[in-house]
Amino acid sequence: MKKMLIIILTIIFNKYTCLTGKDRGAYLKTPDPNELQYRLGNGIGYIGNGWDDSKMYILSSMCGYDGQRKKLPEQHFINWGYEIEVGDCKTNDKYGILDVVGYLATPSKEHSSNKTDNSELCYPANLYEPIWLEDGSVNPNNYWAFYINKTVTIYKDYIKIWETWNEPDYTRNYNDVSKWKTEPPEPKILTHWYGTIFEYIRLLRITYEVAKKVDPTCWVATGGLGYTNFLDAILRYTDNPDGGKVTEEYPAYGGAYFDCDAYHQYPQYGVTDEETGEGYNDNGSDILAKKVVILKKAIILLLKNMDLVLVIQINYL
Repeated sequence: MKKMLIIILTIIFNKYTCLTGKDRGAYLKTPDPNELQYRLGNGIGYIGNGWDDSKMYILSSMCGYDGQRKKLPEQHFINWGYEIEVGDCKTNDKYGILDVVGYLATPSKEHSSNKTDNSELCYPANLYEPIWLEDGSVNPNNYWAFYINKTVTIYKDYIKIWETWNEPDYTRNYNDVSKWKTEPPEPKILTHWYGTIFEYIRLLRITYEVAKKVDPTCWVATGGLGYTNFLDAILRYTDNPDGGKVTEEYPAYGGAYFDCDAYHQYPQYGVTDEETGEGYNDNGSDILAKKVVILKKAIILLLKNMDLVLVIQINYL
């Protein structure tokens, strides 16, 4: 089954979380939506047989693509050096593939909360180490912060949107998803994350603070969510490991730490229109288009119900 990646970017302003800006980089600047436009993009994996990324990008451009979701894993950078993808990014620029989405994920085994071969699907270690040192530099013992700082510094001229992780809400325990409306998701069933919702909000916070300090014009996105109830949980809690409570150390709900929501829609899964109650379960192209719009509408309704002000919507397919 072909995977269709749908990302809806939504700039939001949360009246509860726009505070003093004492956290370096946080809440300081909202990106200018006029800098983005609708783009048709793809997410290229390893093909092999001589088809390297640059060749695939050229072919993508010839097929009419002018956007891209590009994976930039920490483990890849540690293995090959942080500048390994600069040449391919220059190829994108040359062939008109712009406003690229950088997908941030895959801590090294040493920097993962799980030191086994499953480290890619487990949240990073040391998330609650201080993000910043007293001199204003990034704390190297906060592994995710250090990775974000180096990655955004090197790729800020090529990447406009930073997507934080990949599908942290992925689960096969579908019957439990309805509980997320009122309860935190259980880490053991989040098989692309295996952490708490509070740790995911912490990941967003680190990404937001560090990326915004390096490039105030960038956009920080959620990690390709599949369930509006997971987004609901992000907006209800802080990154406080003690139940997501608001404190001086954890002053803001999760909505403070992203500019836009990225979601993934797979054509084989049905959706229900929350306003009409009508379900759509077929897989034809017309139905797929309806599914995308219905999920987008559900996200907008959630944002409005959570006292978030919808400013503008920008679509990226």
